[in-house]
Amino acid sequence: MGGEAFCVNPMYAILREETRVMTAPLTFGRWLKRLRAEQDLTQEMLAELMGLALFRGGCTREAAEKVAGATLPLLASLIDKSLLRRNTVVAAARFDLHGLIRHYAANHLQGQGEIRNLQGRHAQFFAGLIEKIETRLVVNEALDWRRMLAVEQENLRAALNFTLTEHGDVELGLRLAANMGRYWCESDVWKEGRDWLCTAQQHNQPPDTRQFFKLIAKVIDVP
Repeated sequence: MGGEAFCVNPMYAILREETRVMTAPLTFGRWLKRLRAEQDLTQEMLAELMGLALFRGGCTREAAEKVAGATLPLLASLIDKSLLRRNTVVAAARFDLHGLIRHYAANHLQGQGEIRNLQGRHAQFFAGLIEKIETRLVVNEALDWRRMLAVEQENLRAALNFTLTEHGDVELGLRLAANMGRYWCESDVWKEGRDWLCTAQQHNQPPDTRQFFKLIAKVIDVP
């Protein structure tokens, strides 16, 4: 089995049972109360937990720190409490929440004002990452960078969705879409790339970005 498995934890049994028994649904308040009692979580740990729920498919240590403010000691504490796992199968170690914990934390985030700030930092981080990777897609290590992009697809989709369809930072979304162009053209997800470029083209763009979109559009058949 790949990665590090979650430790056996009574909290998971509580989560599964109360999720299964629909006559006694587990509200976030009850979940949080039990979680704090069982795991002795500090307010700082809880804030980090909520921030980590924003990631899709996990994240690197750098992403956790830049987006959720998660320091290595706090990540280690969450791992020790079996609330977070460290996956070492991929080249760069990744951190991911237990599915049910992420579900409740993500639902809670939807009702909080902080979510837009977190989404903004999330989009900024991945826009910066793709800009750095895009310049390396033509060098000898291009295959490794493409693999990294493949691992981050769910996070990139979340960033594009926020910036281009949820009244986020449209300019940032345009940058992200433009820098994804090479990857989309050279991978098996070019149809998805075409759809994102169509979405991006609905917004007003600066002249240099428009020219880039026109070039990419000819390659992947964007109307």
